[in-house]
Amino acid sequence: MRFVGHLDIMRFFQKVMRKSNLPIKYSEGFSPHQIMSFAAPLGLGIEGLGEYMDIELYDEACAGLKSDEAVKILNENMCEGMEVLSFRQLKGPKKNAMSSVGLADYILLFNLSGINDEDNIQSNFSENDFRKYPELLMSNESLLIEKKSKDKVKVLDIMPFIRHIEYTRNTVVNKKSFYGDMIFMNITQGSTDNLKPELVLQALKKYGSMPDIKCSIIRTELYDEGHRSLEDYGEDIT
Repeated sequence: MRFVGHLDIMRFFQKVMRKSNLPIKYSEGFSPHQIMSFAAPLGLGIEGLGEYMDIELYDEACAGLKSDEAVKILNENMCEGMEVLSFRQLKGPKKNAMSSVGLADYILLFNLSGINDEDNIQSNFSENDFRKYPELLMSNESLLIEKKSKDKVKVLDIMPFIRHIEYTRNTVVNKKSFYGDMIFMNITQGSTDNLKPELVLQALKKYGSMPDIKCSIIRTELYDEGHRSLEDYGEDIT
């Protein structure tokens, strides 16, 4: 599912809402649309295991709807590769997920065949090789990387945007097991200081002496600037 664009994801969830018969609110005007927003759109080619979406429902129509029931209804209309993990209610006046995002966790998975396959780990590098790459990276005073946009290229120091980075191996995220060598990072994300994980990968090669190794990029969680998970903003409906 990592090669599905954000607009297609939005259209998919709009269809899921209609098929699920959840009483979602629509905007007013000549072209009403479902009131729905995503915390931070994923870049093409990046897998997400901890994504967040806000929707507004009519209170009267969904009275008595519990969180576990809503999760079941939504997942009955999902396709393979998509799963709703929780359905929570925001209490009181709160910012939406998009404006709350400040940090994100990512893993760089270097064993592409290693998902749920502990016996099929293939690597031409030792653990010490992978361990040294983030250490060498963070030993620099600055990390100057070219950031390309549609019409210009600018040099950016990404060091202030990397909150933590380290080597790890074999982990479980939202019931998914990942085996092999990985680099974990916590970086800034959001509307102000948004660091793309691809730039960190570029810096690892430039400053961390990491060779050009193929890897999967997986986003595992989103937080606010205080490192509070967006999951904690809501409460289960029981």
